[in-house]
Amino acid sequence: MLEGEKPLLDAAMRVADRHCPAFDAGDLAITAWAFATLRCESFLPCAAPQVIALQDELSTQDVANLA
Repeated sequence: MLEGEKPLLDAAMRVADRHCPAFDAGDLAITAWAFATLRCESFLPCAAPQVIALQDELSTQDVANLA
């Protein structure tokens, strides 16, 4: 992690956590990808309930994007 990166990641996580219940599959995939690129796993617990809530609506492409 770069110096000064943690406060930004923490702030981004707070925003994602607050808005996650309104995310659709695309929002979840993009946000998960962004956090994964930074090797930040803190989004996973936030995303899990929304993924479960959307599970009947997710296409195979959505699942692949989330993975």
